[in-house]
Amino acid sequence: MVTKLEARGKEIFQWGEKFVDITTLERQAYQVGLAVARKLMADCIEQADQILSEQRDRKVLRNKGYRTTTLKTIMGEVEYRRHVYAVTGEAEAPSSTLYLLDRSMGLDK
Repeated sequence: MVTKLEARGKEIFQWGEKFVDITTLERQAYQVGLAVARKLMADCIEQADQILSEQRDRKVLRNKGYRTTTLKTIMGEVEYRRHVYAVTGEAEAPSSTLYLLDRSMGLDK
């Protein structure tokens, strides 16, 4: 007697509501792992940006809110929000802006 699972052929692994083969299961598990890693990386980057925001010189750097950007990584594109600052005072031109996070990560080119 053949069980229902054996009658499915190679699609014996349940992923959500459907049954898939081992190759599809591996690919989907890999994609989920990458998504989790990208989310973790975005959270770490945003947390570092928050710390930089709290430690900035408020007399020179005025917070102008957040801007969203994307970082290309080996895991795929990581989208995150970072603070943008207006540089005030005699330090630079009054209309210049600065991303402390980008400067700290070496991406301010």
